[in-house]
Amino acid sequence: MHTYYIFFDLLAALLIGAAVWTLTRAVRRPLTPAGSAVRAALRVARSVLALAAGLLLLFFPVLTGTGWRVILLSVPDFALVLLVLGLLLLANGAYGLGRQAQIRRVSRTRAA
Repeated sequence: MHTYYIFFDLLAALLIGAAVWTLTRAVRRPLTPAGSAVRAALRVARSVLALAAGLLLLFFPVLTGTGWRVILLSVPDFALVLLVLGLLLLANGAYGLGRQAQIRRVSRTRAA
């Protein structure tokens, strides 16, 4: 059981670290247009995918029929990873969509 927790903790740290790194990079990146419609669509798709994954992780206990109370009491380490990772992915997706909307609005005002 001890080996399981080492692997679980490493995987959780990698996933949460990647989500934090992605959010940090998104916040620090300047507002630049995607360059083409395909790249803009891929940015929007990536944001929607992150938003959907975050919502799926946050609603996972409800979808399985157990609820957050049972998950937090029975496996608190797994529940906290689900909660933190879900919130980070949700923040990544929402920030990415808001950023794309802002880039689109700025590029429309520059074109007019």
